[in-house]
Amino acid sequence: MLRLATTLRPKSYWRAGYHLAYLLAILAIGIMTALPWWAVIAMAIIAILVYSYASRWTIATQPLHLTAAHPTDYNSHWQLLFAGRYRDELWEADLMTAKRIGHCIHLVFAVVHPEYKQQVVVLWQDQVSADMWRQLNILARWS
Repeated sequence: MLRLATTLRPKSYWRAGYHLAYLLAILAIGIMTALPWWAVIAMAIIAILVYSYASRWTIATQPLHLTAAHPTDYNSHWQLLFAGRYRDELWEADLMTAKRIGHCIHLVFAVVHPEYKQQVVVLWQDQVSADMWRQLNILARWS
């Protein structure tokens, strides 16, 4: 029986590595297309702005704590703890899908409380312990 309850580390070196690879790919495309130097610098500035926005957005939409409330039924009764503006918010959700993609696991939840909506959570390997990563991989295979 799996016991899924973990506190997530807010920063991930894997996520930063993928974002850095994205920035380098954009710069390499700009350099290889023989653009003028000012256009390459403009592309670099835009890529850095996109990177900073994306990193702030992913940190803001990342839960602080993740718990499967019923260890026998992994698709329902999950609790997601998010940092609210004034206090932390506890959301209840049902797990729709779980997929492993390289060094991350992509979880899609159907939130039932405080409002009905779909929430995507991306967990990187270095945000959780090795044992929790193993359990999440098992969960992703079952889904």
